[in-house]
Amino acid sequence: MGKISIINPRRIMLAGLLFTCTGMPTAPLLIVCHGFTGSKEGRGKALEMAEWLQGKGIACLLFDFAGCGESEGEFQDITLSHHVEDIGSVVSFCRSNMWANLALLGRSFGGAAALAYASASHEIRGVCTWSAPAHLDRLFGSGRTASPARKVRQYA
Repeated sequence: MGKISIINPRRIMLAGLLFTCTGMPTAPLLIVCHGFTGSKEGRGKALEMAEWLQGKGIACLLFDFAGCGESEGEFQDITLSHHVEDIGSVVSFCRSNMWANLALLGRSFGGAAALAYASASHEIRGVCTWSAPAHLDRLFGSGRTASPARKVRQYA
């Protein structure tokens, strides 16, 4: 496991932990998106999961959204569109480091952001959510979200 830093378009540093698979440069990579008041470590459970998956040949990237955990930013500035933007920054980091087989796992608000990002991206091969809102259009509808999240209405 290695610590990484990713800069989002708002010039905010996102803190991450990268679990790679030795000798497997083309291993699939799971990007883990924590919940609203969570952090990349997930009280230790996300770390345990990442280590287990790493042992099965799946790389993992755990990161803190802006305003959470060890990332820069202010908690009061959290929005769905900012979370979607942060996921985009993480995906760009992964692509620039030659990972092509990407999937998202998101819990709660992180799951909502994962669904919103994946609905507008062809770079994500799969999405798994855990306790994410089922109807994002009802929760975030009425024009209150940025353009990537609005596309969710088509899939909700």
